[in-house]
Amino acid sequence: MISRSRQGYALFSVAETHRIVEFAHACMQVGWTIVASEPPLSTLRAAGIPAVDVADFVGVDASRYPFPPTLHPKIEWALTDASADIRLELVYDIPYGPALGNDVGGHTLLGLAAKGNRLPVATVTDMEQVARALGTTGTVPADLRQALIDAANLRVMRHYASLVPNGPDHQVIVAHTPRTLLNGENPYQVPAVLLDDGSGDPLGLVACRQVLGNPPCLTNLADADSLISTLVRLSAGFRCLQDGVPFLAIAAKHGNPCGIGWHRKDPLTAIRRALWANPGAIWGGEVAVNFPLDTACAEALFADPRRAKSFGSERWMLDVVLAPDADAGACNQLGQRRLTKLFLNDRLADPDKVPHPSWQGRLVRGGLLRQPPADYVLDLATAEVDGSWPDTPTQEAMVIAWAAAFSSNQGGNEVALACPGALLAVGGGPATVEAAELAVLRARRAVANLNIAENTADIHALDATGMVFAADAFFPFTDGPEILTRAGCRHGVVPSGGMRFDVVRTFLRDQSVGMVYLDERYRGFCRH
Repeated sequence: MISRSRQGYALFSVAETHRIVEFAHACMQVGWTIVASEPPLSTLRAAGIPAVDVADFVGVDASRYPFPPTLHPKIEWALTDASADIRLELVYDIPYGPALGNDVGGHTLLGLAAKGNRLPVATVTDMEQVARALGTTGTVPADLRQALIDAANLRVMRHYASLVPNGPDHQVIVAHTPRTLLNGENPYQVPAVLLDDGSGDPLGLVACRQVLGNPPCLTNLADADSLISTLVRLSAGFRCLQDGVPFLAIAAKHGNPCGIGWHRKDPLTAIRRALWANPGAIWGGEVAVNFPLDTACAEALFADPRRAKSFGSERWMLDVVLAPDADAGACNQLGQRRLTKLFLNDRLADPDKVPHPSWQGRLVRGGLLRQPPADYVLDLATAEVDGSWPDTPTQEAMVIAWAAAFSSNQGGNEVALACPGALLAVGGGPATVEAAELAVLRARRAVANLNIAENTADIHALDATGMVFAADAFFPFTDGPEILTRAGCRHGVVPSGGMRFDVVRTFLRDQSVGMVYLDERYRGFCRH
């Protein structure tokens, strides 16, 4: 057993011995003695470092002691007692993952080090920072110490949360704050933060890298999250058509699509169609695309001289832009406006290939609403088609209308209108008939705007006839369908079901509207 002194010690208890000798030298140069378990003990001694066996440190015969020596009470004393004459200054322990079992010992050591205001180190990267600090100044800065303690506490919490069976009766969420935000829309709503739940979701907001703009506010990120969900729906729906996913662009205001454009060959056309469906609403809004931005794309997102004629300004004044990537020219172009926040995430190129979370939730007063994710994808091959089978351009318009109706929240009941190549409008209201009326009104304006922007006829028959509609729930009466058929809709997508389903279906048949009926389980109401 070692003799007592007031000398500091560093405990190495890791399976990973990479750079262990280097790290030990950094600790030793500030006067700390190394205490180690196997395998680092043998590695250090082979390198000529007089490391102390942890069993000798606590004074037990490891062959007879029934517990790991690292869990001996003297370890807790040396880590947490401020007056201890044998003081462990650092614990370097990388807990093994759940696939190998419940690492009680590793997490206990890190937790004790955090409790005692020591240095809990759980990654090679963090140990590199500690070694660098010790080699430079002979001490560890207070901010790094606190960051290590915070990380250790978070790691311990997440470990024990992972042991609780998440299911109908239990849900444990542990999150930390990687980013502080500006307020929401109202200055009194401070502080605002983005929390990371540790799930590692590749499409999560914490995985989106901001490269331009001032710090986002809560509203910016809430809107961005809604756009990502819409982009997932669009990409998944197009992939079901078995013709690949085209260039997609979504223009939105507060997360609600007011324009969606697509094109098989030209991303600029997709951008133009998205922006010009409702060029008044998108001012100060958000855009998400599934393709990298170059200078030409960024120029189209920044301004359009034709906009000035009707709206007084050629600039789109976008607050949020989401893309898989952007080159230097695109960044220079969008960077002209400080309030434009550009977020990059390479998984936006194929967002539907990222697995959905296992559940979705909403915080409410006193608890959390939880349910399975809204992960239905429009697949015409599995839906009921009543009437004429839609041609390919119509099928693509159905995907656009469905994605918009099922991801909008403009009043409760959502109706979307699209034509081949573009979303025309979304209308919402407490009643479906109001949603239909608003959608038709906005669609007529969109037709005029898009024809100004197109300068070509490559949107097929871009007028008020031949439109496709989608609704996020079945129509309770024929009044909504009457509005849509009078406006020129010839195909539609709705969930089936409802007390008057046969009456409404008969009406649509009589009007020669080709319908796609989804299973009645698949309704929208996306924000619930």
